[in-house]
Amino acid sequence: GEIKEMEGYGWKGATEGTFDWKVFLEKKNEEITRLNNVYQNFVLKNAGVEVIEATGSLNGPNSVSIHTTATGETTSVTAKNILIAVGGWPFKPNNVPGIEHAITSNEIFYLEEQPKRIVVVGGGFIALEFASIMDGLGSDVTLMYRGDLFLRGF
Repeated sequence: GEIKEMEGYGWKGATEGTFDWKVFLEKKNEEITRLNNVYQNFVLKNAGVEVIEATGSLNGPNSVSIHTTATGETTSVTAKNILIAVGGWPFKPNNVPGIEHAITSNEIFYLEEQPKRIVVVGGGFIALEFASIMDGLGSDVTLMYRGDLFLRGF
């Protein structure tokens, strides 16, 4: 199906291939390392950005308290504007029976083997992206969402 359709988009001679999950994981890890290096040592450094690996908490309208776990040191920085960009971690409710058997999108590409079958729960962008990615890689995917329409509100 999809391979034959590729010719209509300019791909000539495309054929079914095979997918190697372990090679994919190795290459994924190499690319993350490369990107971290690029951002840390070129993009951010060249822009004059100071990178502090620590936890922080607001301690005033223009001040952040910074605690560096490695040293135990706590300092403060001030700025006219403070942008909070914490990054997120998917939430797994602990009151769902069997939740200990579930993983989040953060762990999917750390599995030692590609799942033959996977159920993706959610109707947002991340759920739809992972359902599509895993289906494209050959996993049998079921998408479950609670509303009448996925991507509701976007």
